[in-house]
Amino acid sequence: MKKTIIDELANREQQKAKGFSALMLDLANHHQKDLWLTEIRMDEQRLHIEGGANDSSAVPLWVRQLGSADYFVGKEF
Repeated sequence: MKKTIIDELANREQQKAKGFSALMLDLANHHQKDLWLTEIRMDEQRLHIEGGANDSSAVPLWVRQLGSADYFVGKEF
């Protein structure tokens, strides 16, 4: 039983790492020159992104583009 629990916890950590890697790749692939990120936090249920913009009109465009990225497909914004 103890080994099963340890294996399950290790698997969850690996999945988290893969999820974070996929997120970072998609954020990098959808970089906008007028935007920058200052904080990225995630847990099992939510992703919190903070940053700034030189041009506020760049934000909705960036969000729409992220919506088509692999990590974000099927997720609500």
